[in-house]
Order: sequence, then structure tokens, then C-alpha cells
Amino acid sequence: MGGAHSRRSMHNARALSVLLVAVVLDVAPGCSSSPDAPTDGAPTNQDGGASDAKAPGQSGGNEGGKGDTGTNPPPGDDDDDDAGPVSGWPDPNAGGGTPPDFGANVLILDPSMSKSDIQSALDKISTKQNIPPQQQGGGDYVYGAEFSKARYAILFKPGAYEADVKIGYYTQVIGLGHVPDDVTITGAVRSRSDWRTDDPGDALINFWRGAENMGVIPTLDSNTSIWAVSQATHLRRMHIHGPVALSDGGWSSGGYISDSKIDTEIRSGTQQQFLTRNTEFASWNGGSWNMVFVGDPKTPPARGPARRTPSSRRRRSSARSRSSSPRRTTITSWSPR
Repeated sequence: MGGAHSRRSMHNARALSVLLVAVVLDVAPGCSSSPDAPTDGAPTNQDGGASDAKAPGQSGGNEGGKGDTGTNPPPGDDDDDDAGPVSGWPDPNAGGGTPPDFGANVLILDPSMSKSDIQSALDKISTKQNIPPQQQGGGDYVYGAEFSKARYAILFKPGAYEADVKIGYYTQVIGLGHVPDDVTITGAVRSRSDWRTDDPGDALINFWRGAENMGVIPTLDSNTSIWAVSQATHLRRMHIHGPVALSDGGWSSGGYISDSKIDTEIRSGTQQQFLTRNTEFASWNGGSWNMVFVGDPKTPPARGPARRTPSSRRRRSSARSRSSSPRRTTITSWSPR
């Protein structure tokens, strides 16, 4: 009896956590985040009252031999990945609901918004996080938002956009699709050094920024994605439909690209050090002191001591898939096999 109660409690806790996560990500539109919504997890009807509808798999009686308490079966009875929808999870086909308010520092963009509204919202953040340096009385510079307290997350819902996404300090840009190309941005997702009026092009202090999980079709900067950065930065799960430049005419020093696909070349330019991991690119041009390639299929010829590594596996992979296999035809985790 105690064991059954424990399993039901674990299952209910699991279902509740999934519901909460789904509400936060707005993938369960039927859930409500209004203050008037019941707090006991019960579904509601349009009038705000408790609904008599039951989740799939629930019943008031002893149907199918699954127990006589009206609760869902304990985990393990329906955990097969191919068994269909999980009992107690939100219905992915439910109607739309009110998304939660994440606050002023989280910008959620939808392809139904107008192009001008999207660009205006993006420019408002980038202008604040790319403030030009200000020279003080003693001749020293204060470098804009380098040590500001502002932090921003820009989230793109799946769809196609035309936008210039200029990423500044303490800004993370994320696509909310299952694979990168579920969010496709025609224009730019870029980090430049044009804000450095004291030393144009210098990217040595372009820190603390990143972009992930989106496709980019570059149409600015000579159809090139400029990612001029130096340390504490990342590009993850990106599909760049064109070349990438890792500098902007001045010095740059450090960065990280992983689980990405660059359709043409990566130009390292003045980069002094860089790490790419499990990334597909047609070619890598340039390089300075420390260029590290882990699991990349087309690394440039080494100019010093070097050792090639197989594709690096994620922790969630099975023991069999962690070994280097000749049957594997792609490097990224999201590309079709």
C-alpha cells in the first residue's frame, strides 16, 4: 500500500512539473497563468470553474485493471517512447492561452508580429547593450554596458523572420524550435565592434553574449555572419547558411562554437584562440596561436603539435553511440542521419 502510494505521488509530481514547464514555455496553451486560476492543478473551463473533463488515461472507476482510485498508473506502465502521448501531460493540440509574464528583460518574438515592431524591440535592447565608450576627465574610457547590471534574453518562436539581431553585452538569443531551422532569420544574427568609437573594429572586450538554436541566412555585411567576440561567448546549435567571420577588422580573442553547421567557410581573421566542437563547415581559413577542433570533420592542417579527435558525444548518448562509427554521416546532434 505504501509502495503504491509512493509511486502515485512520484507520478503526480512528475506530471505537475511537466505542466509547469509547459506553461513557462507556452507549449501548453490550454494552461492558464492568471492569478484566478486554481492552484491545485485542476483543469478549468472557459467560465473559470473546475472542469469535469479528465486527462487521457484517467477514469472514475476500475477501467482496464489500472486501479480503483481514479489516478493515473504509476511510472513504468506506459514509459515506452513509442506508446503515444504520456498520460497526464498537456495536450499539444490544445487551444491558445495567455502566456506568463517573464518580465521586461525577456523578449518573446512571434512571426505574426510586424517586421517593424520586431526590429524596434531588438534595436531598443541592442542600443542599450552597445553603448559607445565614454571618455572620462582623466582620459580613461568607460566601455558602455561592459559592467552594467542589465541582462536580456530574446526568444524567437518557430517561424521565419527578417531582422537584424545585433547582440551586445549580457544578451542571449534563442530559437524555440525543435531544430535550428525551425527559426529562420534572414538578415543577421551578429556581434560587431562598430560600437567601439575609441578603437573601431576592436573586439577584445566583446564578452558575455551568445546565440543558439536557429538558422541564419546572412544578407548584411557582404552576406557574411560576423561574430567578432572574445571569450565568454557561444554559438550553439546554429545553422548558418553562408560564411562566418570571427573578427571585424580589429583584434579578437576567444570564443566557442558547437553542434553547429556552417554551410561555407569560417574565417578566423585576427582570432588569437578559438574552440569549435562537433561543428560542420566547408573550410576554415586563417588562425593564430590556439585553434582547437574537437570532433570537427574538416579541420585545417596543423602548424604544430596536434592530434585529431573523433566526434565528441553528449552525455545522454548510449554507450554504443559514444564510439566513433563509420556509419555516422553527420556531426551535429540535430542533422538528419
